[in-house]
Amino acid sequence: MDLWATVLFNYQTTVLDLGIPDSWSTSIIVPIFKKGFGSEPRCYRPISLVDGEVKVMGRVILNRLQSWADEHDILTDVQYGFRKGRGTIEQCLNLQLVIGKYTVGEKGFSPSSLHGPQLRLQQSQ
Repeated sequence: MDLWATVLFNYQTTVLDLGIPDSWSTSIIVPIFKKGFGSEPRCYRPISLVDGEVKVMGRVILNRLQSWADEHDILTDVQYGFRKGRGTIEQCLNLQLVIGKYTVGEKGFSPSSLHGPQLRLQQSQ
């Protein structure tokens, strides 16, 4: 067995025998200042500080679940959230292309043709 397999086996055995450690279910929440006036709560965003072991095990579990989902073709091609190499920018561009395909304006498709009464939808051939 290689080193990581041994480590994972020991973790799995420990969790199955003793349960999840209490330290894995707690975190320290630290407010991080964004901008604005420091006295307003909306000017802060919370960051959770968790045990390093939790982050490592979370990453291991995430990688295994992603591999399993890819291997069994669970997620569709249009699922972009929480997938490596796919982001919201690409999905926004895809949406813009689809809207452009079905939008016919007097001057052709433009983002400004999405607003106003002149918008006509028609499936292009």
